[in-house]
Amino acid sequence: MKSITDKQIKQWDFISKTLLKDNRSQHRLRDIGNKMFLSYNILDSDADVANNLSKPLTELDPVFLFRFLSSCVIDEELAEHSERLIKDLFKETEIKKYKNDKVMNIKKSCYPLVLNDVIQVNNDQWLCVIDMKTIFEMGDNQIIHYNPETQRQSRVVHTSAGTYNKIAVNKKSVTEITNLMKKGLFISNTITLNINADIVENNFYYDAENKSLILSSGFMDIIDGFHRYQAMLNAYKAKEDISFKTCALIVNFSVDKAKRYIIQEDKKNKINKAYIKTLDGSDLINMLISRLNETSYCATYGQINNIGKYNKTYMYSALERTYKKMKERSEVGDAAKELAEVINEYDDNMKLKNYSLLDLYIMCRASKDKKKIDYKKIKKEHNSALFNSKRANITSDMINITDNYLI
Repeated sequence: MKSITDKQIKQWDFISKTLLKDNRSQHRLRDIGNKMFLSYNILDSDADVANNLSKPLTELDPVFLFRFLSSCVIDEELAEHSERLIKDLFKETEIKKYKNDKVMNIKKSCYPLVLNDVIQVNNDQWLCVIDMKTIFEMGDNQIIHYNPETQRQSRVVHTSAGTYNKIAVNKKSVTEITNLMKKGLFISNTITLNINADIVENNFYYDAENKSLILSSGFMDIIDGFHRYQAMLNAYKAKEDISFKTCALIVNFSVDKAKRYIIQEDKKNKINKAYIKTLDGSDLINMLISRLNETSYCATYGQINNIGKYNKTYMYSALERTYKKMKERSEVGDAAKELAEVINEYDDNMKLKNYSLLDLYIMCRASKDKKKIDYKKIKKEHNSALFNSKRANITSDMINITDNYLI
């Protein structure tokens, strides 16, 4: 790096303060972080990036600084400032080296990477078990890559500063998986790693006699299981005693074949997300449903399932919307008692064979908000489309009309 001047320090202070000044900046910072990941395959956490931004220019690692500034080109306000700072701080040889060396952090000592007990499924597919430590080391050594060409969690974003790929990571999902792994409750399922056949630097072979797959150079694209991969990295970094292994399908596909594989996987029959939520026995809403189903004096007794009088998926959606602030198991019993009274009253007045999602939502709202129900109005309008809707989730129309039925 060149010598740092007061002018450059002021330029850096402007960039860092702009990105740390308000809540809106969090989204800008996240987009820049995504660009860093796609350009250099380094995924720093939001906290790591923010921590570096808080440092004086003189204390920053040159490699991080170059990566960060070059990724600021996607930000309209900062693009010109960052490009000028790169030219002022870095020599031409450094710019060329840092700009083109996406895998500069791969350690030569990590090769050959040997995976044992590998079964060959096809001439371009192998199956093995990998533990969390090995996954972390592969990620730390930049052997596992994110390739936007073969990822479902990627989308193209167009701005006046240019076009770039954005990683659509569901951080809530990653956190939930991480916590389940820490508790030993996450059920392992297969991730897919692709030794990209289009990359000439990817050299590997399969030793059939010893059932080993040896990668002598190159890297693997993760084409299915990115959220689980991120969760494994987080769980391992937590330095807790976690014994976790995952099945890995390792393939040697071209980009075109990898895309076809993703399309094929995406065509699998989808399970309704609302129904999936009803399967989690540790969820407080499901505990409340179980309590109602087991309460002998309530009309729901033994009737909450997916074919009975009270549809379980509908019941979950209605309760989740109204009782989502429940935090402790001790709250479940009180909520069940309050609900039982309203449900019994509703059943006595309506006497229906099956209750719709809107019916259940009205009951839950009346119980939670401690309000009376206008049964005359409901009976008059019960043939409407909203009462006969087959949707599994509460809509804004259902929320609005429920206000008309509560006194």
